[in-house]
Amino acid sequence: MADTSQVRTRIARRSNGAIEKGSVGNLLDRLKPQIARALPGSAAVTAERFTRIALTEFRRNPKLLDCTEQSLLGGLLLSAQLGLEIGGPLGQSWLIPFRDIKTGTSEAIWILGYKGIIALAYRSGELASIEARDVCEGDDFSYRYGLD
Repeated sequence: MADTSQVRTRIARRSNGAIEKGSVGNLLDRLKPQIARALPGSAAVTAERFTRIALTEFRRNPKLLDCTEQSLLGGLLLSAQLGLEIGGPLGQSWLIPFRDIKTGTSEAIWILGYKGIIALAYRSGELASIEARDVCEGDDFSYRYGLD
C-alpha cells in the first residue's frame, strides 16, 4: 500500500489519460470548495473529512490513479451531493476503476452501496426502520409487505 506522499506525487507523473495536472492532493484541494457547496447541510461529513477520505481511498486503491480526471471528479461530486462517504468502513458508496479496452482509458465508476441506500432512506424521513440481511443461494426466506 502506498503512503500519502507517494500517492500525491505518483499521479503527477501520469500522462495516459489519467489526471495530468498536479497531484491527487492538489486535485482534492482544488475540488474542496465544490465539495463544500455540494454537501447537503444535513450531512455529517465536512468537506475536509470528505477530501481526507477520498485521499485514503486513492491510497487504498492505486488503480484509481489511472482513471480520468473527469470520471473521478464526477464520482466524488456525486457522492458529496448525496452526503455519502466513498469506500472505507461505512461502505456507503464506492469508486471502482474499470478499464475501457476500446479507448485504452480507465474510468472511475461510482457505485452506491447498500449502506448508502439505507442512509438515504433514513434521511428521507419516510420510514421508521429498515433491515438489510444476507440471502445466499439455497437459503429459505420469505417477506411480506405492510406495516406488521
